[in-house]
Amino acid sequence: MTELERSRSSQSINSVSSDEYHGNENQQYPQPTELKSGDEANSPNDERNPVVQTLTKVSTIRFDKTRIVPRNKRRGILGNLTLIPEYDNPRDLPPNIKYVLVFVVAFCAMLGPMGTSILLPAIDTIVEDLKTTVDIVNISIGCYLLTLGVIPIWWSSFSERHGRRSIYIISFSLYVAFTIGCALSTNIGMLIGFRILSGGCAASVQSMGAGTISDLYQPIERGAAMGLFYLGTLSGPLLAPIIGGAINQNKSLGWRATQWFLVILGGCSLLIIVFCLPETLRKQDSKEAIRQILRDRLRKPDDVESQRSNQSGSDKLGEAHKDIRDKCLSNDETKRKKTDTSIQLFP
Repeated sequence: MTELERSRSSQSINSVSSDEYHGNENQQYPQPTELKSGDEANSPNDERNPVVQTLTKVSTIRFDKTRIVPRNKRRGILGNLTLIPEYDNPRDLPPNIKYVLVFVVAFCAMLGPMGTSILLPAIDTIVEDLKTTVDIVNISIGCYLLTLGVIPIWWSSFSERHGRRSIYIISFSLYVAFTIGCALSTNIGMLIGFRILSGGCAASVQSMGAGTISDLYQPIERGAAMGLFYLGTLSGPLLAPIIGGAINQNKSLGWRATQWFLVILGGCSLLIIVFCLPETLRKQDSKEAIRQILRDRLRKPDDVESQRSNQSGSDKLGEAHKDIRDKCLSNDETKRKKTDTSIQLFP
């Protein structure tokens, strides 16, 4: 091997070793990504960040400012304190806000049925404390349940005249007051009286809750909302014996602690209503339409019967005209056939 070949082989070995340890200069490496500042990296408009875009869509609720009622014109007691704005037409509220309002109504609807059976685990304690019998304590529970089923008729009528929000606030304020009276009762008669009053006040949401949902949704959209509402109503009797048994198990608390628990729950419901439930009763702008509705409701049965008889008479007259028209058409058809046969016989 000549000296020229030795020099070339040594150069090739050196080049290979340099490529192995230091890398090839012509080799292309991925370019480092450009770092962004904190505001740019967390920007919700970044198209390359789908997580941020998803969270932004979920957390963003847009209200139509043209449909929001000004604070000084909002209806109901303490209407200017609501965090959720009142709309001219509640059915135009965003869907997420509608579900929030349904949850509020369902939570408040849980309170009334919960009071029926929360005292059942504490009956023996009540008998010992108030020096009465088990039968009398059961009467107090039955009276509460009776008012819970009858009084909603009047609450619903009042809400159609004075609005949902005002009746909610009045009824739950009275419920808290009367439940405090139950907790401070010194004899069974006092307990029965306050239980009747508290049951009548807690019954407001049983009828107005369905009315609130009818204000928010059209008839074809009310299925899921009514299911959520009745979920709250039916969960009250389910949770009440469990909560009552857990409270009564502690001897230092006693049966009065169950009523104080209802007081706390009623106070929380009242605060939620004040701050999160705007007026949802739909407005009727046309006074003539209201008058017509009232006229139809006050119409006598005789007028209805006369209208039905007139309608049946007009239907009979229409059928007679139809028969005459059919006969005329049939006569014209027979005449046309005779003419055609005569033409064929005598061309």
